[in-house]
Amino acid sequence: MLAALWGASFLFMRVAALVWPAGPVSAPAWWSVALLGILCTAVAYVLYFRLIATIGALAISVTFLIPAFAILWGAIFLGEAVTARMLAGAAVVLVGTALATGMVRLPAPPARAGP
Repeated sequence: MLAALWGASFLFMRVAALVWPAGPVSAPAWWSVALLGILCTAVAYVLYFRLIATIGALAISVTFLIPAFAILWGAIFLGEAVTARMLAGAAVVLVGTALATGMVRLPAPPARAGP
């Protein structure tokens, strides 16, 4: 994970050099970047890896819910329209997540009689 974060940082440093502002960057802007990095990345990773250690690989299933929550937050905070296709896609994701985590189980197929 550390290598992935370092690699992404290296790539973004090159982009940042191309679009760096002409004037000095304010202290509040630097603090905002630092706090976003610490709170939204470092703390989130610590919590995520503790969750994996506690409940196992099923913790990865939370990433399946990102599209459904993106629809919700877009509608609430940005006033984006929610379409029937978006709701259908979210329903597929939720049902798939429920099946993957074992919250919902499909009925077992009937036992076949021996030869």
